[in-house]
Amino acid sequence: GPHHDTPPHRVPERSEMTTTVGLKVGSVTACAVIEAPGGRTVTCRSSALRLSADGGVDVTDEADGLRIDFPELVPNPTPFGLPTGGTATVAELYARAVRALLDRSGGPANPTRIVLAVPAHWDPEVVDRISGHCADRGIDNVHTLAEPVAAATWLRHFHGADEPVLVFDMG
Repeated sequence: GPHHDTPPHRVPERSEMTTTVGLKVGSVTACAVIEAPGGRTVTCRSSALRLSADGGVDVTDEADGLRIDFPELVPNPTPFGLPTGGTATVAELYARAVRALLDRSGGPANPTRIVLAVPAHWDPEVVDRISGHCADRGIDNVHTLAEPVAAATWLRHFHGADEPVLVFDMG
């Protein structure tokens, strides 16, 4: 099942590291960070969507992409009509965008660990719904963290911050 705000207990030694992917899909950008034994790869692009008539979704930098305010609209469970026909909830489109970002990141299709940073104001039911939609897209091993928790965890583990860390999330 989904895991909420559960940072790793320790950072694995380099020799035991496997591929971990950090993902974030916001209202403006979508980013994937791949941590693998060979190094780190970062992919950031617009979070605008390109929808195809067969239900496919991709993240695109093209100006005509469908822009959705994911942080504010994902909690709404009401399906809406898609420009290509059919209906979907914003949470379903969000999970499709996560899948597209993962596919475009150049990492493995099903990495050992996936951490999805989500807005801190989403309640657990919304996060569970996102985790379920991600599982429907073949992303079964997703761990969700509130964005500020993900940032603080990254700072502490990868930069050895021994002092208190303050994360200011500007939205």
